[in-house]
Amino acid sequence: MTTLRVLLSEHWPDEATADWVLLGDDGRIAGSGRAEPRDWPAATRTEAILLGPQTAWHTARVPRAGLREQQRALPFALEEQLLREPDSQHFTATDRGVEQWAVLVLARERIRRITAQFVAINRPLDALWSGLQCVPLEPGSWSLALHGDDLSLRTGAHAALADHHDGNLPWLLEAACHSARSDGTLPSQILVFAEHMPYLPTWSDALGVPLTAADTWQWHAVPADAANLLHGEFAPAHRRHAWLRHLKPAAALAAAVIVGHLALTVLDVWIRRAELGSLRRDMQQLMLRQLPNTPILDPQAQLRQELDIQRNRRGLLSDADVLSLLADLAIALGNDAQGVLQSARAERGVLSITLPAGRLDTTTLRTRLATRGIVATPVDGSQGVFRLNRG
Repeated sequence: MTTLRVLLSEHWPDEATADWVLLGDDGRIAGSGRAEPRDWPAATRTEAILLGPQTAWHTARVPRAGLREQQRALPFALEEQLLREPDSQHFTATDRGVEQWAVLVLARERIRRITAQFVAINRPLDALWSGLQCVPLEPGSWSLALHGDDLSLRTGAHAALADHHDGNLPWLLEAACHSARSDGTLPSQILVFAEHMPYLPTWSDALGVPLTAADTWQWHAVPADAANLLHGEFAPAHRRHAWLRHLKPAAALAAAVIVGHLALTVLDVWIRRAELGSLRRDMQQLMLRQLPNTPILDPQAQLRQELDIQRNRRGLLSDADVLSLLADLAIALGNDAQGVLQSARAERGVLSITLPAGRLDTTTLRTRLATRGIVATPVDGSQGVFRLNRG
């Protein structure tokens, strides 16, 4: 995955040219330059870093409360430090203490314009960073990063200032050193990250603090703990549903399995219906052969009735015969058949029996009878009185 990081001045996009760095899959620089958006290289992700005073880093005292209550109180806690109405600002917490928060503040109108412009050039932003967080920090030192006429002073893990300079000593840097000297927190040195700084000795003498030249400012090196300014209502819309795209292959496979299963079910039903139709035709052909002069109404019932008639003529028991029902009942009772039948009464092929309710598992008995084609129906909800007939 490649990442394009672009350094935006406060005049972008009116001044469309911007510095860019392309990071490869390993996080190393694969290319860099300065160009307008149409000449930026293609990348998997697009991120922007805001240069100079576009963002401000403030400290706010919040009440001891839950996270949501502290977030609601944040605009009121920062109201006296802001130049504009709190409702017009976007807040990003970089440190959440029990009663004190460090917050990056950015104008909502500015973030809307930036994100809309990146969407317009078909490069929606995946992340937006403050350049203040990209200034390196060494213990016991301050860090001063210069890029063109923009100046960023990092004074702590969650504290930084930004301004412009014209080569003369910036009042912001002078005021910061004066305040720290009064508080007894003046650093031992100020590390300066710039390509060249001929006025380094002049500034150092004026401040009374050693200014030590360091490497060129690597503005594209975003710390791992940096806070992405795109959150809440400004969260990247194209990333909100990115997880759905990862589910598409699995969803397609699941849909294919469901469709395949449905097709097999429909095919099985069609085969079963064809087999049933074939059986019905065979039964009708059999009836036409055995009962040539009989109207076909219910072939199965008519053939069963004719079979019973023929059995009776030959001295055999028919399906509806009481003796046949008693024989199947004895087989179903098994070892419990001895002395269990309290009464029996036969009428029109139906056998009514009375069994001791507490001695038998009537559910098992009814299941055994059903396997022999006999339906056992309880009489008036009784547990021991049943009516038996061929199903």
